[in-house]
Amino acid sequence: MMSSHDSPSGSSSNFRRGCLWNVDVPEKVRLVGWQAYRGSELHVDHFAAFLDSMVSILGREQSELLCILCWKIWGCRNEAVWHGKHTSPQFIIENGLGYLNEYKQAMNSKGRRVRLGQRLSETRWRPLDMGHVKINIDGAILEQQQSFGIGVVAGDHTSNVVASMAYKGQGAVAAEVAEACTLRKALQWAHDLSFEKIIVESDCANITAAMQSDFLAMNSSLGSIISNSKMLMTTFLDYRLQHTRREGNLIAHELAKRALQAEVDKYWVGDISGTIAQFVIGDKSSI
Repeated sequence: MMSSHDSPSGSSSNFRRGCLWNVDVPEKVRLVGWQAYRGSELHVDHFAAFLDSMVSILGREQSELLCILCWKIWGCRNEAVWHGKHTSPQFIIENGLGYLNEYKQAMNSKGRRVRLGQRLSETRWRPLDMGHVKINIDGAILEQQQSFGIGVVAGDHTSNVVASMAYKGQGAVAAEVAEACTLRKALQWAHDLSFEKIIVESDCANITAAMQSDFLAMNSSLGSIISNSKMLMTTFLDYRLQHTRREGNLIAHELAKRALQAEVDKYWVGDISGTIAQFVIGDKSSI
């Protein structure tokens, strides 16, 4: 807890109002900014003035992302100095976007009263507006085989499965690239099936955040895939991408794992048969 004589004053009042005290970021991010302002630990000249000037021309959401990225950069700087670990700017941006997105979701759900046994059911399929299709997606990687699995399942407004897919992609890719490939493949698949109004759910917060960002470098593998996915999204009459918890994504997760084990890609139209069906039955039982 800072005492009154520790708080900035005078010419620093704009910094206090414009940056650390008015943006919605985790307390530890504020602390790094505060230490930079005081010069007690970070020894960064004019850092407070830099943040204050940037916040004055940025909107609230961009200011929050700026603070998160500064915090991430400082952490990566420490890793480089003390442990010799180097991080690409692209990773810092993607990781910062995902972190901010997860923080926002946690704050939005904080304080809500949940009855015993209700929390799990809130992550499961709920009836949609007629004409909409909800598509759950998940990716899984298997480094030993240099391949990744893609699991996709689509449900209608009655919560019945209308189509699903288990697809194996080739190549040794990072987890986030596999998730991005999963999203792109799912959108292509949904377009081929003539779905017009879709809600896509993924349990990868970094991918949902990346789809909402304009900061990704298009010359990176991830940036290129995200750019393609954004263009595919515009081919639908109505579309939405949202984050879900892992327990609300069990069917897609199981399909992604099965894709890694399968010799051929599998596509279903209508209800899923076989061992995957137990996840569908369990998911619908809570509705």
